[in-house]
Formats: sequence, C-alpha cells, structure tokens
Amino acid sequence: MSTVDRDTEKIPLRPPRPDDESHLSPPWEMDESLLFPPRKISATAKGFLPVAHQQLADPAERAPIAWAVGAHGGAGASTLASVVAPMADAGGQWPAYDQHRYCVVVCRSTWTGLDAAHSAVLQSQAGDTGGCEVLGVVIIADAPGRTPKPLVQREKVLEDLTHVWRVPYLPDFRVTAPDKLAVWTPAATTDHERKRGLRKAPATDEVAAAIAELGHEIFQAAFAAHTKNEKDS
Repeated sequence: MSTVDRDTEKIPLRPPRPDDESHLSPPWEMDESLLFPPRKISATAKGFLPVAHQQLADPAERAPIAWAVGAHGGAGASTLASVVAPMADAGGQWPAYDQHRYCVVVCRSTWTGLDAAHSAVLQSQAGDTGGCEVLGVVIIADAPGRTPKPLVQREKVLEDLTHVWRVPYLPDFRVTAPDKLAVWTPAATTDHERKRGLRKAPATDEVAAAIAELGHEIFQAAFAAHTKNEKDS
C-alpha cells in the first residue's frame, strides 16, 4: 500500500476497486464545468470597444454618414472627424443607436495602435458592434519617414481583414488646433497640382491632399454601403 507523508502523518492512498461504485461520487467525481467553464466574452478583458447605449449624434444636426471610431486613446479620431465633414467622432465606442452606423476604425501606426485596431476589426467580424459596419481602418502615421518593417507586417495583417487607408505624418496637424484646420466636404475642391516653387498653403487655408483623398474615399464607401443595404432591405 502506497503512502504519502502529509504533516508527518502517514495517510494511505487507495485507488477505487472496479466493483466499487463509490468512485462515482466525490472525491473521485470531477465536475466537467470546472474543467470547461462557460465562456463569457468581456469587452474590457478582450480589448473590445464598448457599444453605445444611446444615440451619439445631436438630433438637431444632420446625421453623419460615417463615424470615426478611435481604437485607442490618442488615435486621432477626433481630429479626423473635425476635418472630414460627413464624419463624426464616436468617442471610442460603436454608434449602435444612430441613423448611419458606418464606421472607420482609427489608429496610430504604432504596435499598440495597430493591435488595438486589429481587436476592433475582429470585434466587428464577430458581430459584437451593435450592428455597426466597419468600412475599413485609417492608420495615421505617428512619425515622419518610412514605417518600420515589424509595423509594416502588422499593417498587412489588417489588410487581410479589411480595407486600410494610410494618412502620412502631417506636421501642421501637430501644431494646429483641430477646429482651425481646413475642412473637407464632398463638394470641396483642392488644388493638388501646385507648381513647384510656390509656397505650400497652410493647413488652416487648404485641406491636405491626403485628407481630401481620404475623405472622398470614405464618403464613397459609406454611400456604397448605404445603397447596398437599402437594396437588400
């Protein structure tokens, strides 16, 4: 008979006999629920973004056609929403109770930012956004120059999941209050073919070419998604 020394006391250990049904009860019985407890998805634990419990847009104003959803703090969603007229800042949550629920996830081109955007896209694909539809991800460069190779690989992972827009580093945006920046609208025109030698127009007077192109493509994507949903309904 085998024994184990527990607190200097010899306690015999005996496996159950084949004809002994006592092993079907504790301590031999194992509750499977302890091995495989029911999974409860926690938005906070998983890094998922919260779903709004009320309408975000001001009822007195025209409803935005698309929302900028910041994947993390300091993503640049509020600035993006302030310079692209058909958009509004969702405040890092999904606008589930608004008229138009087309969203672009906004992040910085850092490892943390790209990881947060990846989680937001997965949340959308899992259907945990309150019915919001993700049009794509806007990656805003956090520094001038080329993107480091490890981050390029992370961006490619996002591209395999959804459409990706990239906004280059814009120095004027760093030193200008968002409400002072020039605003792009669907009817806006921007001179992208300025002759060499001419002084570049400040961001307060003219919409940056990258922002104008981005605004146009987001507007077109939201309009196309809206048209499709109207036909399907």
